[in-house]
Amino acid sequence: MTSDHSPVFATFNIGVITQYIPASPCTTSQGGTEIRVKHITAHINTSSNPIFYLEIHSSCLEGVIRSKQNSTFATEGSPGFDTHLFKSLDAEQSHWAHPKWTTADFDVGIHPILPDKGYLEQQHMLVAVKSAYGDESYGECVLSLRPLLTGTAYRYKCCLSHRGMFTGVLCGTMFLLKENADSEVVEPLYGQLIYSIMICLLHRC
Repeated sequence: MTSDHSPVFATFNIGVITQYIPASPCTTSQGGTEIRVKHITAHINTSSNPIFYLEIHSSCLEGVIRSKQNSTFATEGSPGFDTHLFKSLDAEQSHWAHPKWTTADFDVGIHPILPDKGYLEQQHMLVAVKSAYGDESYGECVLSLRPLLTGTAYRYKCCLSHRGMFTGVLCGTMFLLKENADSEVVEPLYGQLIYSIMICLLHRC
């Protein structure tokens, strides 16, 4: 199929089981692990200036995390506004909105269901920027949790897209708070499984 008016796209929901085995039994009651958002700024390609909120989905979370509506917008020269990034987009200021959020804009902490380092290294979060009026999505991106486990703040810039079209950029900083000591890191088994399958296929050829 082709179209002269809008790109043709498809979305597939594919489940991936990593064969991860925690080093010790864990429950959500253990707590002690939280993904803390320091600040987030979204550069959204839109001529309107609605109020936005963030929605976070992940299989490592018990449910969907929703932020408060943004109360402020970043302006050029203010904290959270990446002037260099914005200029690289070659964009007109009137066609962009710059909502921003801080730690205070999340009523519920982002707590993974398992605190194990080996488990979190394999997880991702889908972040959607949505309008408070009608819940329309203005863009989504996926963030890996692996950089959170380095012990330093995770600064990221990620392109936003919606229905196959570029809609903006999400940038910010978050970090991992963990009260308990890290459990033993268990290497994922799916890498060994893929390697074994490749060897079997080579022997059959």
